Amino acid sequence: MAKTKEIRYGRGVVGPDVKVTKYERRVYPLAEGGLAIVNVFMSMYFLFYATVIMGIDPAVAGTMTLFARIFDAVNDPMMGAIVDRTDTRFGTCRPYLMFGSVFIGLSIVLLFAIPQGLSMTGKIVWMWVFYILENMMVTLVGIPYKGMMSRLTNEGSERMFINRNCLIASYLMALFASLAIPAFVGRMTSLFPGNAPGLPYTISCAVLMVFVCGLYILVGITVKERKFVVAALSDTKAKLSDCIKILFRNKYWFLITIAATLNYFITGVNTAITLHYTNYILNAGSILTIITMVANFGIPLIVMLIVPRYAVSKGKRPVAITGILIAASGMLLRLVMGISAPLWVYVAGLFLFNAGMATFTTCQATGMLDCIEYSEWRFGVRNDGMIISAYSMSSKAGPGLATALVGILLKAIKFDKLLIVGDPAMQQGIFNIAVLVPLLFLVLFAVLMCFWDLDKKQPTIRADLDQRRAAVATGGQDVSVQG
Repeated sequence: MAKTKEIRYGRGVVGPDVKVTKYERRVYPLAEGGLAIVNVFMSMYFLFYATVIMGIDPAVAGTMTLFARIFDAVNDPMMGAIVDRTDTRFGTCRPYLMFGSVFIGLSIVLLFAIPQGLSMTGKIVWMWVFYILENMMVTLVGIPYKGMMSRLTNEGSERMFINRNCLIASYLMALFASLAIPAFVGRMTSLFPGNAPGLPYTISCAVLMVFVCGLYILVGITVKERKFVVAALSDTKAKLSDCIKILFRNKYWFLITIAATLNYFITGVNTAITLHYTNYILNAGSILTIITMVANFGIPLIVMLIVPRYAVSKGKRPVAITGILIAASGMLLRLVMGISAPLWVYVAGLFLFNAGMATFTTCQATGMLDCIEYSEWRFGVRNDGMIISAYSMSSKAGPGLATALVGILLKAIKFDKLLIVGDPAMQQGIFNIAVLVPLLFLVLFAVLMCFWDLDKKQPTIRADLDQRRAAVATGGQDVSVQG
């Protein structure tokens, strides 16, 4: 029997779970919306600013983004380990939101504030430095923010609904930003014409970052971390090497990380090939832009309002698999109807695909939080930061791999925008990339989720952990971990 002792997460009194307040349910997700604004601005304007405004070679800018993804693969776990070892009077995660968010704002503003007088080499160096710094700062704040959810409550249903609110905030803010940012940048461009073409982007970015930083600071100041008793093997922090070993022994972390990567990968393939498909196969007009916006934002929002209740009552596995099958049915409909199908087939398939993927996404983050408790129960180590950071990598690896694969496949079909209109084989190649590739990976996705049986174990895990934590809180009785 291994003796369990208390590990405190942040200074202060360690106490029992406290229900999340209505205020916290509403305010905590706002920071997720702030991150969505950052992502929208970067995706819309980074390459444009670099190549068109600053005249930097597109290959250089593309290499920059690839390097940043690789760097994130190292940076994220390091940040997770740092978070696990943070202990301040403000808590474990809150300090990063309260103070670190300012550095996100500064790094992005400086990224879009390249001095006009610099040489091309100077501009490239400037952009490399601040682009890498911006990615580091997003990690610095993003991982503690995600990890903070495990410190708001240890109640599974509460987490599900908080995560639902986070996703809704993200989609709404992304939709708002997609509409408002171009209008604001356009206004700044009309107000500041002349010899400083980059100035409108600098001003727009500065205004947005004040708003985003304000959201993170608000969450950091007003949302409280709970000080849970932790049933662990010793009162000292586990070595980093031991945490990594335990991470890879956590089979459910493996499953949810691969599943999340597949989720982002499949969605990324769909996104990367959409313009090719709509321009060279559908030949649809501007109405398709409105339809796509409704499918990408409206459908997921509706799904996220419905799914949490079913995920709580039925379990994550059946709900997630149902979502994957719904997404697959959308692709199967397009496959059966073929390349010459009318527009309504594409629209119906798109709606089904987005509804299905949103269903899994709603379950995804809370599944990762369940892995944290499983680690505490099974191994006697609660490595929140490591688990969250490794999971965070999936949101970066998935789209990156998707973009790379689509590029390789386009090259394989010898895509040429000048020849494709009169080349049925090339059009069929685009169709296969858009339909067959996501469908094949969705089948793999569904099979993978069949192995997720953690929902069945959660009542036992929660009961055991409650007993062990109570023992620790009342004197540190001998309580064994599993295995």
